[in-house]
Amino acid sequence: MTRHQSWATRALERVRAAASQDGAGEYRTHCLGTPALLHQAGLVQALAFLRSRKGVPAAYCDDLAVVYGLRDGAELLARAQQAELALYMAITRDVIDASTWLRRFAQSELPAAERRSP
Repeated sequence: MTRHQSWATRALERVRAAASQDGAGEYRTHCLGTPALLHQAGLVQALAFLRSRKGVPAAYCDDLAVVYGLRDGAELLARAQQAELALYMAITRDVIDASTWLRRFAQSELPAAERRSP
C-alpha cells in the first residue's frame, strides 16, 4: 500500500467518525481550510494555531497527525519543530498531502453548513 493509499484510508475513517459527532460543520471547515493554511503560514505555525484552540480544531489537528501516521498533534508539532530544514520541508509537503485527503473526504462525507438568509 502506498503512502497516499494509507493516508486516504485513515482520512476516510477520521472524517466518518467526525460526521457522527457534534461540530461536524466546524470540522468540515477546518478540513477545507487547512491545506491552504499549511501552505501559507507554514507547518509549525499552522499546527500551533490549531492546537491552541480547544474542541474541534485541536481534534482536527490530532486527526491530521493520525492520518499522517503519528500518535497525535503534539507529536507532529514536536517532530516539525525539531526537524532540520530539508526534513521540515518534506514533512510539510507530506502533511499538506495528508490534509488534502481529509479535505476531499470532508467535501463528500460531511454536510455543508447551511447558509443563513439576511
